[in-house]
Amino acid sequence: VFRFVLRGHPDLLRSVNDQLDAYLPGLIKDAQHPEGLVQFQAPEAVALTVTGVIAFVTLVLAGLGWLGAVREGIRAVFGASGPVGNLVTSKLRDLGVLFTLGLGIALLAVLTTTVGAAAGWIAQSIGLPGDDWIIRLADLALSVLADTVLMIILLRVVSGVKVPWRDLSQGALVGGVGFTLLKLSAAVLLPRLTANPLYASFAVVVGLLVWINLIAQLTLIAAA
Repeated sequence: VFRFVLRGHPDLLRSVNDQLDAYLPGLIKDAQHPEGLVQFQAPEAVALTVTGVIAFVTLVLAGLGWLGAVREGIRAVFGASGPVGNLVTSKLRDLGVLFTLGLGIALLAVLTTTVGAAAGWIAQSIGLPGDDWIIRLADLALSVLADTVLMIILLRVVSGVKVPWRDLSQGALVGGVGFTLLKLSAAVLLPRLTANPLYASFAVVVGLLVWINLIAQLTLIAAA
């Protein structure tokens, strides 16, 4: 859907690409990651293909499976037993969360571009030299905020457990800061692995598996 909507907005498309690359480093094929698995680009024409349908259905099923596993893990940490509603309401909730996460990536791309431009303009207006660090700091703060909101969704909405706001906010902040640090670490380490011809062929796949595992562990730590 994003590919179709963003066809006429190359700058915004590039921002979405950067956000996806930050959340799943090495997945998107570009100049920095030539061994990436996905060529992220807008189609020349809006077309519904068999490959696209299969990819979409597979993505949705994989996403629902991931959210189901996350829910079980978080509820186990909380000591909650039993299912969350019936099968229909549970799947509808998960679909809503998947849509929210996808929409969040697009909105974060817009906000990152806007905040970066605003930070640079403010720095120039007040005469601060070397405004690059201000833009990076603004991007970092926005990333922590977005990742904290993501953790709130996982800990409260996905789990279906009513958590006191004080506990929820503290756990989500720990998870948000940790997630941002994980992304920064991956951005530094993964290019070094893919730069080695010996590792490049499988580093992206293995790296993504390790990355997803670390995110799962961080989510359970935040829940704890």
